[in-house]
Amino acid sequence: MNEHRSYVPLRVHRLLLGILLFLEGFQTEFIDHGVCFRCLCDGRERSVACKGIQLEEIFPLPFETRYLDIDRSCGGSGRLTADSSSSSYTFRAVSITNSCLKTFNVNAFRNLENLVKLDLSGNVLTRFDSFENVKFDNLKYLILDRNNFVNISTDFLSSLPKLESLSIRDNAVHDVKAFTESFRDLYKLSLLDLRGNPLGKISIDGFVNLPPSLRTLTLSDCQLVAIHDDAFRNLSDHLEDLDISGNHLSLNQLKGLFLGFKPQSAIKVLRLSRLDIEEIPPDPLWSRMPNLETLDFTGNRIDDVSYVAFTGLRLKKLCMDYNRITTLGDVENETTLQHLVVWSLSNNRLTNIPILNLPLLTSIHLGMNKITQIIPSHFSSMPNIKSINLTKNAISDIDALTFDGLKVRSLDLSGNDIKRWEWTNGLQIVEYLNVSGNSLTYFSSEVLKSTGESLVSLDFTSNEIRDVAHDSFSTLPSLRHLRLGGNSFGQHIESGSLLPLFRDLPDLTSLDLSNMALATIPQEQFGNLTSLRRLYLSDNMISKLCDTSSRHLEESLHVFDVKRNRLKEIDTDYLKHLPSLKKVNFANNPFHCSCAVDSFRQWINDSKIEVVDFRGKGYDCTSPESARGVPLRAYEAQDCHDTQMSKLQIVIAYSVGSFLLICIIVVVVSFSFKRCAFCKKPRYAYVGGDEFEWSGKRRILYVFILCRKMRGWCPRRDNKNFYIKHSNSQPLTERTVC
Repeated sequence: MNEHRSYVPLRVHRLLLGILLFLEGFQTEFIDHGVCFRCLCDGRERSVACKGIQLEEIFPLPFETRYLDIDRSCGGSGRLTADSSSSSYTFRAVSITNSCLKTFNVNAFRNLENLVKLDLSGNVLTRFDSFENVKFDNLKYLILDRNNFVNISTDFLSSLPKLESLSIRDNAVHDVKAFTESFRDLYKLSLLDLRGNPLGKISIDGFVNLPPSLRTLTLSDCQLVAIHDDAFRNLSDHLEDLDISGNHLSLNQLKGLFLGFKPQSAIKVLRLSRLDIEEIPPDPLWSRMPNLETLDFTGNRIDDVSYVAFTGLRLKKLCMDYNRITTLGDVENETTLQHLVVWSLSNNRLTNIPILNLPLLTSIHLGMNKITQIIPSHFSSMPNIKSINLTKNAISDIDALTFDGLKVRSLDLSGNDIKRWEWTNGLQIVEYLNVSGNSLTYFSSEVLKSTGESLVSLDFTSNEIRDVAHDSFSTLPSLRHLRLGGNSFGQHIESGSLLPLFRDLPDLTSLDLSNMALATIPQEQFGNLTSLRRLYLSDNMISKLCDTSSRHLEESLHVFDVKRNRLKEIDTDYLKHLPSLKKVNFANNPFHCSCAVDSFRQWINDSKIEVVDFRGKGYDCTSPESARGVPLRAYEAQDCHDTQMSKLQIVIAYSVGSFLLICIIVVVVSFSFKRCAFCKKPRYAYVGGDEFEWSGKRRILYVFILCRKMRGWCPRRDNKNFYIKHSNSQPLTERTVC
């Protein structure tokens, strides 16, 4: 019997899985291989993903597999082979990452004419083995990051006629000339990423073998201490993107390097971040790069900017973050940067905003500086500005006309010391407004009245707002994202004195009420939020989830966050009223571990909803003392079997109870059961002259006969004697039962 019970579910499981995979597009004949019992198969995408299992051989796969992803699958030998059937697979992409491969037999994937991408990153490969009969006719992307390659054999590269991108980051390449010796035949190679290799030095003929098709070359963090002045001379005609960030090159070396470029070079993007240079190279160096559009000086030690250095350039993007720039100067008539579209100056030491003629500028980033004041003239010469980032400065005063007439769509003023709202009058078309972390004390419908229907996202968390009018959001019908957390008007929301605060926001999809001292979920406020997808209630004092508080969110809510509250138990009935829920977060609540934990775990298994960090320390028991520190997922409650029943037990109990109830009703109706009772079992019973044997097996039957025979008579037990008396007369008989 036990064998039968364990065998049938397995057969049923395999049958259902076979039907499912057949419907999803895999042929059922491949179910016998068992691959989908070890890996995750997606029939619609024709993919097989194997994570965290030990593999030394690529087992037979479904015939129509197009995408194979093997990750964290370390085998003991460090080799990965394949069976003979692998030659018939029509892969489009193969990824075998973080799997401890020491050698890779290319013949394991022979005749893969349709393979486009091969990713072998995160292994310990040093070479490719066995190249006979290899055909990678359509391979375009080869990723070999985080291995131990010193070189790649000519035989292997010759089998890649259409290779376009080669990434070999963080390997052991130390001689770039020897490494690129066989690259001349890669006529379509456009990207070569060598970052993180210990190149040290690059000689004059270091890149002589690179094909003319190359457009992007990355040499960042390669421990470079010297590059010959003419190393890039042959590349400058066609190379468009060059990254030499994070090396040990001096300013003089950079000067020589740039002078080695041919006149009218094709360079469009030049990245010079983290080189510890203290000034911007002078004008003559840039004259050989007339096509330069993006220049990156992030993470250097530049403290002064000379606009003369950019003379002759038509820069569109200039990045100067994480430097030591204290001032840029006010050069109102300066036209050097008039083509600039994006300018990033975050994490510097600026105390004011430069007044520059930037007619095409659309985005400026000035966050994490020391700016204290904003006046209209700061942006008056930027008529097309759309995005302004001034986060984490020391701004306390903004002129009321600062943004008047501008086309600002995104404004970030978070982390300052702003106390008033008057400056919002000029924001006619703003869509994203962030004023979190300031010192604002009030909010009303008049504050953002000028924005009309344009505002989509509003964030004023962590202010000092205590007063909010009930119609504060009546002028913002297009609002989608609203963050109110960290303010002091939570008691008004909870008490209902601000009803209906969110009445005019039918399209709101995200609401943040975190850290507002809420003790309950303000269900009345959600009546009109039919589109709400994400609700954040973390860092409050909520101690219970009520069924009624979810009734307005039943069909819409996808994300529910109540971490760091006072919940001792999770009411699964509340969650069952949210059928659209996809992600929840209950971390860091003071959980009391009892039998209710089992129902919560069962709900997690049944619902398939993502519980954020459920395996982390945020889901530990805090009480009782005996269970303190025990994770909820491992807690085993004692003596819960009497109070907790499974669905099957409940069905059986209801079935048995219903059957007994029907039997009782039948007995009452059929035998006119009135006052008869079971007596202590005697040997014989005499009723009206009839004698019946009272046997254990027939006890119930004879009680029924007694009841039927007596009609209006009832048995009564007195010690060992059995008397039959009529209810309205003297005893009819008093015969002793032996």
